[in-house]
Amino acid sequence: QLNNVKSYVFAKKDYEFPPKHGNSIFYGDRFVLTNITANKSIGLTKEGKIQASGTLTTDPIFVQFLPKEVTRSLDQYLIVKNGDEVVLNIPQTGYVLKDVGGKVSWVLELNNSNNAFRIFTNAKGIGEILDYQDKIFLTSGNSSISYNQDFENLELSSESSENSLFKITPKIRV
Repeated sequence: QLNNVKSYVFAKKDYEFPPKHGNSIFYGDRFVLTNITANKSIGLTKEGKIQASGTLTTDPIFVQFLPKEVTRSLDQYLIVKNGDEVVLNIPQTGYVLKDVGGKVSWVLELNNSNNAFRIFTNAKGIGEILDYQDKIFLTSGNSSISYNQDFENLELSSESSENSLFKITPKIRV
């Protein structure tokens, strides 16, 4: 039946999504952000609502990094690098994590420079590509986002501690 069928393949020479970056973190990737010390993740209240303060829970939600300045789309597969300014967003909402007077809170606001944190890992140099196995911390000015065990929420702390380290677990595992 297929004797007279001709098939053609067109291969694009520059492949925009390099397979060697399969474990890299991309802007727009959905993931769970978990504090390593508490073994709790960013999540909702027991009632399933977004709490103003950055609450950690054992029932996580997926979040994503957005670039500080959003261009037309994230179709370009932009990779998150050590030292980048990122905005932490709940996908399909306008909620972003923001420094509100030393407290880390979810606010319903457009993405802008006032909502950006710097993402770092001590394992790599500035500008190197971040991977899902990296332990990261987020800073605002000279302070880092830290888990306050007494109040069970996130806050900015000028003291560097284990409470500031987070792991990122992707929504899709390959």
